[in-house]
Amino acid sequence: TEHNLMDALTNTDAVIIVTAHKEFHDLDPIFLKTNMRTPILVDSRGIVDQYAAKRAGLIFRGLGRGKI
Repeated sequence: TEHNLMDALTNTDAVIIVTAHKEFHDLDPIFLKTNMRTPILVDSRGIVDQYAAKRAGLIFRGLGRGKI
């Protein structure tokens, strides 16, 4: 469930998205920045809004997107 996903992401050093499941489309960048120990997000599926992630203060890398 979404609640369990958010619990799993709390106090993590990095999140690496390797599948395009719906719950990953709905990740809140501000939640990640606030609750992660080190706010690193790697998106290998191109499902995260890279600009929203950067605005939230995440260290963001997306495969095939170049630098932003």
